[in-house]
Amino acid sequence: MGNILNIIYVPLAMILKLCYSITNNYGLAIIFFAFIAKVLMLPVSVKSELGRRKMVKVQPKLQALQQKYKNNTRDQRYMDEVQAVYREEGYSQMSGCLPTLIQFPLIMGLWNAIRNPLTYVCGLVEKTMYPIFQKLTELGVENLGTWDLAANKKAINEIAIAQGIDQYGDQLSGLLPEGFRNIDLNFFGLNLGDKPVFGWDWTILIPIISALTSFLVGYIGQRINRTKGAQQDPTQKSMNFVLYTMPLISLWMGFSFQIGVGIYWIFSNIFSLIQTVLLPLCLREKKQVVPVKEKKLNYNQLQKMEREKKAAEKEDS
Repeated sequence: MGNILNIIYVPLAMILKLCYSITNNYGLAIIFFAFIAKVLMLPVSVKSELGRRKMVKVQPKLQALQQKYKNNTRDQRYMDEVQAVYREEGYSQMSGCLPTLIQFPLIMGLWNAIRNPLTYVCGLVEKTMYPIFQKLTELGVENLGTWDLAANKKAINEIAIAQGIDQYGDQLSGLLPEGFRNIDLNFFGLNLGDKPVFGWDWTILIPIISALTSFLVGYIGQRINRTKGAQQDPTQKSMNFVLYTMPLISLWMGFSFQIGVGIYWIFSNIFSLIQTVLLPLCLREKKQVVPVKEKKLNYNQLQKMEREKKAAEKEDS
């Protein structure tokens, strides 16, 4: 299973490692990674916006079907005709949810990279890390996890190991590879490897801000994309449900994962908010000016105009 997940983990960790090498700050690297992830998903977002516009175009047809079946949306014939309209217009019901669904593998990949910075960012291999783990265990460092090399079972806490390397670096000098630079998990006084704590601790603001920014993305997106009659469409209602449950998911993820993941989620929401406002403006279709056709005059009208012209010339002379 781990090898399969590495298809996701390794490329994302490489991007995060590149961001860290550029910024030399793990918090800034996460923010930079959030921006890159949003850019990489831009084609999907464009497709989603185009799909929304197709939905606007099919609204009159859907309203006509609702009138035809007297708002009996449970009628199978109604659902069949709705699907036929979607196929005719090339509209996908999942187009609005796709960007949201794609974010979850990104979150899991980032979460794994934050939990295992020594592996994915610092490049330590198991052969090198195991002696360090043993030495820190002998030194009494807590919360390192367990590592049974013989049984090939590993449940270690690389963040605690990284903190142990900071604390006992002099005693580990012979075990660390040449040129090794430990990762700094501090960001404006926060340890990005910690989890937010319930109670009177200001780290609780991380999941709360994450949920609020997620709500703003959904709310402003609803305001911008609202179309006449869309509230009567069952597909639109399901999309609304997804959009307004995202703050709860953000809140849960903020408390469940490390602070670094919460930082990513907040800035990802901020970039999404900017994209939500700007993307419709960038893709806005220019109104086509329909040229007014010149009316052709008949013979009597032409003669009348000629007489009026001669009369005007006589008055001038």
